[in-house]
Amino acid sequence: MSKVIYTLIAETIEPFVFYVGQTGDPIARERQHRSAARNPNHTEYKYQLIRFLESEGVSWQLVVVADTIQLDPKNDEYSFILHFARENMDRGIAFYDKLPLTNMKAGVLLEEMLADRSTDISPHGVKAFREQKARKIRYEREQNRRTDKHAHRLASVLQEMEEVKEEKRQKQKDSALKKLDRKQRELRDAEQMRPLREEYIRQLRVDIDKLTSYLNLFSE
Repeated sequence: MSKVIYTLIAETIEPFVFYVGQTGDPIARERQHRSAARNPNHTEYKYQLIRFLESEGVSWQLVVVADTIQLDPKNDEYSFILHFARENMDRGIAFYDKLPLTNMKAGVLLEEMLADRSTDISPHGVKAFREQKARKIRYEREQNRRTDKHAHRLASVLQEMEEVKEEKRQKQKDSALKKLDRKQRELRDAEQMRPLREEYIRQLRVDIDKLTSYLNLFSE
């Protein structure tokens, strides 16, 4: 049997649709819903609502609303979900999470489509909206991938620059240490020849102090 679109309707004084689905066998599907509703382990919103309705003495039934699929089962089903969701919104009917049908969830595509009343909710309009949304998601993922790649490349370049900077700094430090060592040796030699080299000794000490101060910068 081909797929059909159906609703679950609460038979109150003013009946309302609380669920939209698709099936190839409406009779068997209604039996499944009734069986599941009697099982407390089934905690889906529609079954919680059915148990509440039955506890209040309110009956419900499965009603086929489209026995011919216009485009494909999924887009046709979305189209009817949006139709009855808008109808319930206009009537002020809301269920769990303040959503107009029990098979809707906050933040999903259907809620986004409901937010814009200009959205075409025909099967073809739903298909176009979903395809556009899918393209947008793919684009955003690609942009995020490129951003991540750029960030990784930038981090790599910055790391290389830091390594070059550190290498240069180390060379400067090594050079200063060599100069300091040489000046200290010259000072020791000069001190052995006093008083002939007093001026030279004073200059060496000045140079050594300068080199020591310079090397201290590498410890900061």
